[in-house]
Amino acid sequence: MIRWVFAVMVFIHGFIHLMGFAKAFKLAPVNQLTSNVSIPAGVLWLLACLLFITTGILFLARKDEWWIIAGSALVLSQTLVILYWHDAKAGTISNAIILLTAIAAFGNWNFNKKVSAEVKQMLQQNGTGSKEIVTEEMLQYLPQPVKLWVANSGTIGKEKIHTVYLKQKGLMRTKPDQDKWVPTMAE
Repeated sequence: MIRWVFAVMVFIHGFIHLMGFAKAFKLAPVNQLTSNVSIPAGVLWLLACLLFITTGILFLARKDEWWIIAGSALVLSQTLVILYWHDAKAGTISNAIILLTAIAAFGNWNFNKKVSAEVKQMLQQNGTGSKEIVTEEMLQYLPQPVKLWVANSGTIGKEKIHTVYLKQKGLMRTKPDQDKWVPTMAE
C-alpha cells in the first residue's frame, strides 16, 4: 500500500511540473505560476516531469536503480523550485520525501551490491582449498543420527564440500500458537 502511495505521489509531482511547460509554451492559462517562464525553462519543466514519471515507472517495476533517475529529477526539480520559489516552494516538500526514499533505496542497492560481490568472491574460492576426503574417523564426534545419515548418503570416501549455495522457499510461523504461516525465501 505504501509503495502505491509513494508512486502516486511521484507521478502527481511529475505532472505538476507540466504547469511550467504549459505556461512557457502558452498551452493553457496557468494562474498558479505568476512568474514568466521562458521557453528553455519550460523545456526543463517538461524534462523534470518526464524524469519523475520514469522514476515512478521504475519504482513500480521494482527496478533497484530507480533512485538514479530520481536523483536527476530531484536536482532539476529543486533547481526549478528555487528559481521560481514564490510559486513553487511547496514542491520542496515532495522533493524531500522522494529524496529520503531515494537515499534509503540507494543504501539498500549498495548493501545488496556488496553482498553479491562477497558471495561471488566466496564461491570463486570454492575448489582452491585442500581436496580432503571424508573418512569414518571424521564422523566419530557427531551424534549417532548424523553419523548414520552421512554414512547412508554415500559421503564417506568422497571429497569434502567446502562451499554450498542454496536457495529455498518455505512457510514459517514466528510463534508456536500462530495460525497463519508466512511465506519465506532465503539464499
